[in-house]
Amino acid sequence: MTISRRDVLKATAAGAAAGMLGCSTESAPAPPPRAPADPPPRLPALFVSHGSPRQALAEDDYAMALRAFAAANFKPQAIVVVSAHWVKRTPVRVTTGGRPKTIYDFRGFEKALHEFPYPAPGHPALAKDVLARLADEGFTTEADPDRGFDHGVWVPLSILYPGAALPVVAVSLPSDLETRDLLRLGRALAPLRDRGALVVGSGGITHNFDVHGEDPRMRAFDAWTRERLERMDVEAIADYAKASPDAEYAHPSTEHWDPVYAVLGAAAAGERVSHVYEGFRGGFSMRCFATGA
Repeated sequence: MTISRRDVLKATAAGAAAGMLGCSTESAPAPPPRAPADPPPRLPALFVSHGSPRQALAEDDYAMALRAFAAANFKPQAIVVVSAHWVKRTPVRVTTGGRPKTIYDFRGFEKALHEFPYPAPGHPALAKDVLARLADEGFTTEADPDRGFDHGVWVPLSILYPGAALPVVAVSLPSDLETRDLLRLGRALAPLRDRGALVVGSGGITHNFDVHGEDPRMRAFDAWTRERLERMDVEAIADYAKASPDAEYAHPSTEHWDPVYAVLGAAAAGERVSHVYEGFRGGFSMRCFATGA
């Protein structure tokens, strides 16, 4: 069969109009015209305190709260996660592999955790889009086809979406950038919320391994954070090291706190915070919150 130039142009146009988040049309004919569909609802941006890897095995109130959040909101087509366990200096790295491995980046836990399966697929087309959006915001970027999903990614996702069917893209947490840059990183990811992607920051509202058992200073910091989130006082949260009680005690290092900025940066104007979970595991606040939920 002879293929004309017109046939080639029609096929190219069909490919350019392919579905959301990089779906392929292969060689199927273009569908007939139809009335415009309503746009998908804007998905929330979610911060999770992921806690110990053992949370992946726990059937507790934390797991119930995360599952209730997932059930109450429009199911995403993909997930983009900024994890406290992928800390790198710039460039900002993005997973681009189609089948990322599960990383067991911990020691001393039971065998079931070291063999826990969460074979979520990657999404190379979405990863390319993330890289482009970050570059448009002025970040230096790097594609990482070999990086897998650390426990800051797969532990909370295994609770939220246990089937591991949704594609996931992970974004590194740049350790050499200022707070305003981390908020800007969130703003670069914000448009993905309107395209079927759930933006997630995974870390911890408190994170100090020297604290054991209940601790009033940790609870004071958690209460301070809750109050500022209620007011969406991003300026105070950005200046938490000076403005909050016992900031250095709650966070001797900042990597578990910093994903908060990616979530707040991804918030749309006028959005408020909803509290997904409030509670402690020993000295660790497990607070989870969402914007736009």
